[in-house]
Amino acid sequence: MAAARAGRPGRTGIVLGLVIVLVLAVVVIGGALWVTAHKTAESSGPIPAVTSAPDGLAVSLDRDTATAVVGRASAVTMDVYEDFLCPACQQFEQSYGKQMAAKLTSGAIQVRYHLVNLLDDRSDPPGYSLRAANAALVAADVAPEKFLNFYRSLLTAQPKEGAQGYDTGQLVELGRRLGINDARFAEKIASGAYDRAIHDSLATAMADPALQRPAVGGMSFGTPTVAVNGTVVDIGAPDWLDQLTIDSQPVQ
Repeated sequence: MAAARAGRPGRTGIVLGLVIVLVLAVVVIGGALWVTAHKTAESSGPIPAVTSAPDGLAVSLDRDTATAVVGRASAVTMDVYEDFLCPACQQFEQSYGKQMAAKLTSGAIQVRYHLVNLLDDRSDPPGYSLRAANAALVAADVAPEKFLNFYRSLLTAQPKEGAQGYDTGQLVELGRRLGINDARFAEKIASGAYDRAIHDSLATAMADPALQRPAVGGMSFGTPTVAVNGTVVDIGAPDWLDQLTIDSQPVQ
């Protein structure tokens, strides 16, 4: 009897241990399912369409360099490097988008948008940065007058890093709601028409010493980066855009 009584606590301990293991497993699995569902929910449904971009701007696509060019060629030319998954790029658009639009409309600046896939590994699954950049460049190609609204829509409703990102169907549907009816739009998005050019554009930017900025561990390329005449502009200064156009005016 003594031996039997001594054995019961051991069995009880084993049972309790199994229960704890099962509870932990349920918590871990439930947490993983919640995270997966949360990531998916963040990028589900239609992408909100933004239609606030100014009309009548000259827009063209430099296919070789994967660059959307907006504004007059005679203006001060800015090279802007952005990634559609970059939170700082979203903040840049929120802070300076209206000012840049006004200067584009007045003819004070021309903007060369280099849409890169620097953060391709930050979506789940990887690849959203490339997919979004290609879609925006396709918009600049087949419906240039819709490019800025497409670009603004993707930055305004930007997925969070680590989230799923918008799929091809959502990107195509956004274009349709913005008025892009050219059949080539869906075809070129699905085929990744500018994927190779985007990869090459990023590689060129990362290898350009003039685009490097101080970072942890040394100098590196990041987004957003703004450069004029090959020199990186300090966009941390509140009046950088006004000062840029003042400094670039010809001497009378």
